Amino acid sequence: MKKKHFIFLLSIIPCFTFYICLSQTHSKTDSLEKLLEVPHLDTVKVYILNQLSLKYISINTEKSLQYSKQALSLSTDKNFIQGIASSLNNTGTVYQRKGDYNKALNYYRRALEKYKKLFEQAQQSENSDAIARSKKGIASGLGNIGEIHRLQGNYAQAIDPLFKSLKMRKELEDKKGIISSLDNIGTVFWTQGNYKTAREYFSCSLKISEELGNSEGTAANLNHIGHIYTNESEYVKALDYFQQALKLYQQIGNKNKIAKSLINIGCTYGLTGNLEKAKYYYSQSLEIAKELNNKESVLYSLNNIGAIYRDKSDYDKALKYSKRSLIIAKEMGLKKEILNVYHLFTSIYVNI
Repeated sequence: MKKKHFIFLLSIIPCFTFYICLSQTHSKTDSLEKLLEVPHLDTVKVYILNQLSLKYISINTEKSLQYSKQALSLSTDKNFIQGIASSLNNTGTVYQRKGDYNKALNYYRRALEKYKKLFEQAQQSENSDAIARSKKGIASGLGNIGEIHRLQGNYAQAIDPLFKSLKMRKELEDKKGIISSLDNIGTVFWTQGNYKTAREYFSCSLKISEELGNSEGTAANLNHIGHIYTNESEYVKALDYFQQALKLYQQIGNKNKIAKSLINIGCTYGLTGNLEKAKYYYSQSLEIAKELNNKESVLYSLNNIGAIYRDKSDYDKALKYSKRSLIIAKEMGLKKEILNVYHLFTSIYVNI
């Protein structure tokens, strides 16, 4: 069986991850939207707009983007640098979620510059709290930039900002930030085939996540360890870890991560030769990803369904799905995924 064309998705924690169930999110967004109707200082309004952007990011990316850009516009008008930095970062996070990595990188870089400016001001005023806040912003900005480079397959560019981010987060004793950095660094090593080093980073992250009672961080690391077992052809163990992660994401209500976990399970079934179960999980993921307009998960689901049809010798359907995945890969500028799709094309055409 041709195994190499199934593409997994690592469930990496973004540098700003918000562990909120969907039912709680709707309640909080309603309350925040009512607050907007009440007169506030401009800085308070910016804060509310940014909070709304964060609350909507997992359920409605268009609304999230609308609020982050409103916050950015108001902050810019008032030269409110903290608000500008937060708004730029939130806008970058929305574009990352939407799969527009080039725009995300642009906003993250602009946010980083603002956080550096805040750090300089805090040092001049010798305000220790402001220094810590701005350093946290710089660490997050570096982590976000490294994560985008990783997602685009630019690993050499990713590793330096990721290590700088981890160093700053350790200095700040920012455990949630440390989890994010460890995961992202581990993923770079995993992608490069250095499984031993990747496992070390993932294991450190899992330990901290469990200490904090962080369900989403725990789920992410269960996925990571599942990937390591997959690379070692321990498919039964891999499925166990992936299923544990899926269960946690379902309890949390994080649909984006549910879609990614379904892909991971589907890939593992595909590697064991159970094509029907693999196709079932890919199709489930595709429906959720379409609902969320999550291009990344749509891309991988389409590609993997194409690989299933290839292995079933249904080459017309295989080409149909793989061509759709190629369009998205090119839109997102994902070099590695574009190459994967072309490999899939080759394996289809040699059999036609």
